[in-house]
Order: sequence, then structure tokens, then C-alpha cells
Amino acid sequence: MGEATANLLEESGASVTRCGRSNCDVRKVSEIEKLFDSLGHIDIIVNSAGLLIPKQLVNTSPETIVDVISTNLIGPMNVCRLAVRYMTNGGHIVNVGSSSAYRGRSGYSIYSASKAALANFSQASADEFSEFGICVNTVSPPRTNTRLYLNLYPDVDPKSLFDPKDAALVICSYCTGPETGFVVDLKINLQMYGTGLDETSGESH
Repeated sequence: MGEATANLLEESGASVTRCGRSNCDVRKVSEIEKLFDSLGHIDIIVNSAGLLIPKQLVNTSPETIVDVISTNLIGPMNVCRLAVRYMTNGGHIVNVGSSSAYRGRSGYSIYSASKAALANFSQASADEFSEFGICVNTVSPPRTNTRLYLNLYPDVDPKSLFDPKDAALVICSYCTGPETGFVVDLKINLQMYGTGLDETSGESH
């Protein structure tokens, strides 16, 4: 999903820096600071880093809990916290959530909790960052045709999954404009955004 968003932003003329654990592990504040220092000025941030390890809670190690929460929540928190000093003329931050945030299910307790917290964090950040001219929104896709999801569920028909390009269109729509504090659940708003996926195939995971 991050790749589709980066491609679309580049097509619109934006200068894009693609980040992953190889060049910026969001769990490490020092790496975020190093990347931001190298860029100097930032207009748009899309927090799309995500980690999903489906397990029953009783079978989940403390280390896994920390890893998932650090990637899905604490990482974006630190990205947003540090971004303010580099968005001197205002800017836009889009946090990529999940429709799992609104319906916890077996095996998803840690993931769902992290994404629910991210949605609430984004709304609070939108209020706090308004004085800096920074808009903060969350876009939450349902099950999406990504490498992460297909690696976890190889037997799933890719056609039953949300198209990451459709998610990217919505994400990019919040990279400009005055809207802030929105949490957009694409599972509920599929028809609004003109995708070909019906709500049955868009079941959240």
C-alpha cells in the first residue's frame, strides 16, 4: 500500500522518499531523526509501516507484543512528534490504519488494539497540530491485496481483497486540502470512493 501511494504521489509531481526498515526503522527514534535531518524540509508524511502477526494472545510473546505496538503505534507517534520541526510551512500527515481497529477478532488482539489507538492518536494530533498548520488524518482500509497479507494468507483469492491502488487514491486525497481529524474507514465508504469492491469481499481483517 505504501508503494502504491508513493507511486501515485510521484505521478502527481511530488518528490518522494521511500522508507522501510532498511533505511528507517520507525521503532528507532535515532533513525527517524537521521532521515528527517537528511531531508531538511517535509510537506507530506504517509505513515504506512505496519506489522501483523496473527496469534492468540495466550500464545503471543511479550517481545511480539512490543514489536507490533512499536511498529504500528509508537513509531508513527514519534514520526509525528518529530515531524513538526520539519513542517515549518505546515503540511499533511496521513496515518494508515485498518478496519480491524473497529472490530477486534480472534488472533488480532494486539494488531487491532494498535490500530484503534492509532486512530484516536491521529484525532488528538490533528487538534494539537492545528496551530502549526499541519493536517492529520487516518485512512483505514479493509483486507488489502498486499504482500504482507498474501504471505500470511496465501490461499485467499486476491480478487476478494481491496486494491491498494484504490487505498492510495484516498490516502493521496488527504495529502492536500484543509481536512484534518478525519478517520476514514474504507470498508464503510467503499461506494463513496468508487471502488469495485463490495462490502462482503471487503470484510475487515
